[in-house]
Amino acid sequence: MLPFRSLLVVAPHCDDEVLGAGGLMHRLAGEGGRVTALIVNPETEGRVREGEAAALVLGSEVRFGGFHPGGLDVVPQRDLIEVIEDAISWCQPEAVAIPSHETAHQDHRAVAWAGMAE
Repeated sequence: MLPFRSLLVVAPHCDDEVLGAGGLMHRLAGEGGRVTALIVNPETEGRVREGEAAALVLGSEVRFGGFHPGGLDVVPQRDLIEVIEDAISWCQPEAVAIPSHETAHQDHRAVAWAGMAE
């Protein structure tokens, strides 16, 4: 049994939640926990459908940040932080998973730094 019962997974794009934390998400949902994925930039309507389908398989909820296609590295950090804070306020997770800030992908780094904001 995991030491927490609710999890927010913050992902830059659709599929990043699955690649980064899919096993953890599936396990927690299987144990009866609450799992929410926040997709910061879903990119396209097709990708939104993919994110929704993945959420069904993993037993999670999914929310979308609403940013349009383009680099998250040019979005003001305050805006990224606000989206993450709103998700935390909404789902009240006991744990939050964010991307590594050491990744080569600029969108992933931007979301990671926003996720570490105090």
